[in-house]
Amino acid sequence: MATSKATNVTQKSKLFKTIGTAIVFLIIVSVSAATCVKRESSRIIEALTQLQVIRMMIKQEFNSEQNYKLLGTDGITGNTIAISAGLFPDSMKKGDGASGIKNPWNGNVTLKVATNPKHFSITAKKVPHDACIKLGEMQDWLSITRDSESGASVKGSDASENCKENNTLVFVAD
Repeated sequence: MATSKATNVTQKSKLFKTIGTAIVFLIIVSVSAATCVKRESSRIIEALTQLQVIRMMIKQEFNSEQNYKLLGTDGITGNTIAISAGLFPDSMKKGDGASGIKNPWNGNVTLKVATNPKHFSITAKKVPHDACIKLGEMQDWLSITRDSESGASVKGSDASENCKENNTLVFVAD
């Protein structure tokens, strides 16, 4: 009888230790998940801010011009002009020169004249799915597309259908 009670107590002790370990594990996983969500939310907010600042600065810099042709069509020319004019936020300058402009997900960002020379485009690479949907909610752009200026729209309600896991977004403004 005493052996049975001792075995029972040992089993209960092991069960409580297992449950305790599981609870600690769940707490750690929950905290980690919450931290990842907060980090991703802050990256989305940072990207939203960066895009609005670039847009405002480009419009201000080119307000006396008839169009945005000076930005060129290759992305390098536009970035070079924007860097020398101080149009990119410091948080985007991750390397030297035109190819060193990055978004919060470390994707390249380029600036160029759009198909219509009275418009300009900002292309951002490596944008994750959830960020694509959030950025697609920005209503003050002429268009927001995936992969190219004529690609699938990710603006508004189109975002949930057309955003993929890893996106190249093209924001067009006038």
